[in-house]
Amino acid sequence: MSELSVENSAFHPSLFEGATVCLLEDDEVETDLFPLTVLRPVWDLLAGTGTILEHVRQASGAMPLLRPREHLRKRCTELWPEVRDEAPAFGDIVFLNGRLFELRPERQNDFAAMPTTVVDDAGRLLLARRPVTEANRLLKEPGNRLASLLVQEGEVAALPTGWRTGLARQVWDVVLANSELLRTQLGAQGDEFLGARPLRDPGAGVEVCSRRGGATIFVGSGVKIHPGVVLGNHAGPIYIGAGSEIMPHSYLEGPLFVASNCVVSAGTRLRGGCSFGPLCKLGGEITQTIVQGYSNKQHEGFLGHAHVGQWVNLGAGTTNSNLKNNYSEVKVRVGDRLMETGHQHIGCFIGDHAKTAIGTVLNTGTVIGIGCNLFDAGFPPRFVPSFHWGGAELPVPVPLGRVLETARLMMARRGKTLTETEEELMHRHYEIVIRSEKEKMG
Repeated sequence: MSELSVENSAFHPSLFEGATVCLLEDDEVETDLFPLTVLRPVWDLLAGTGTILEHVRQASGAMPLLRPREHLRKRCTELWPEVRDEAPAFGDIVFLNGRLFELRPERQNDFAAMPTTVVDDAGRLLLARRPVTEANRLLKEPGNRLASLLVQEGEVAALPTGWRTGLARQVWDVVLANSELLRTQLGAQGDEFLGARPLRDPGAGVEVCSRRGGATIFVGSGVKIHPGVVLGNHAGPIYIGAGSEIMPHSYLEGPLFVASNCVVSAGTRLRGGCSFGPLCKLGGEITQTIVQGYSNKQHEGFLGHAHVGQWVNLGAGTTNSNLKNNYSEVKVRVGDRLMETGHQHIGCFIGDHAKTAIGTVLNTGTVIGIGCNLFDAGFPPRFVPSFHWGGAELPVPVPLGRVLETARLMMARRGKTLTETEEELMHRHYEIVIRSEKEKMG
């Protein structure tokens, strides 16, 4: 990542000065943030202009230590082979909850010092700073145990006044905060942002809504913007990553982040608050949505206030509701509970390797597990467990081999392969899902 200014960073660099960062996660993230954290640690979630890990790495200036859930250790080594496991010889360790996607002062020159151990209003660890001599003992523990020890052994305090925080308590939190996070991170007015430069010459037939006084439009190398495209920088800044292509008659509204090598189909409407990871194919109307990357939503249909994993394919006409007809607050299934979100605009949450057929319709607050395949007419259930295939009638679990075969085929189209570690994680989760099914049947 290119260097950002302090004002545009999700994490204030003063938090990590003179210290090595250690990201940790608790066991509850798999339930709280289901289905997005089944196959990845929480810090690999896309938020704003990058993943949580990328934001921490940029602010601290170094790759952090990682303490994931125990079964994800091997996957972390696979994703980030450069990460070291041992503590440095001197300095401090800052233990940071991986659920945090933003921690910075409201005003740059007016904020209180951070206590050594900070918890949220539920007593959950947010941040703790310890000397290396003390941290060496703690680093032997897994992430969930680490968090408990730091709270038990430290003098805990609430977050000081003057600090702004973003915490992924539940699966909808990052989506709802994404628009403001993008405004913060894309608010840079320099000559470069994450390898992209401000758009000086839009080209013939490309319309920029606000040529004077509008937000910056950052464009990476090799980007193709075809005639007939409208760039809505009057509503916020826009970032288009290297190698991406914007086809004719599309409307891109800020704040917006489109990563590298994405394709925006002709006639697409991308509205404010969206972040798309690399190699996505996008189409139809999308608003306030995060797509982790390597996923397809390239046909007509609406997707709003949603968070979508990797290797997802949404068939033509797939549409989700993000607002109930009676304007009441949306409820979402979290674990065994139906939770009040406290919000009117909540869309859907779709796990890795899920698929929908043409014309699929999803109700407000729908949760779709990993490896699902939805088809047939009518609304599927608002909660579909992983590895279930079907439609309005209750979907049923399918053999894992069918899911793995589809995953391999789709990944090969992007030049990727399903690793042994990913298969192991899918096998682990499959056993949990099938065991749960058997328990329900008595």
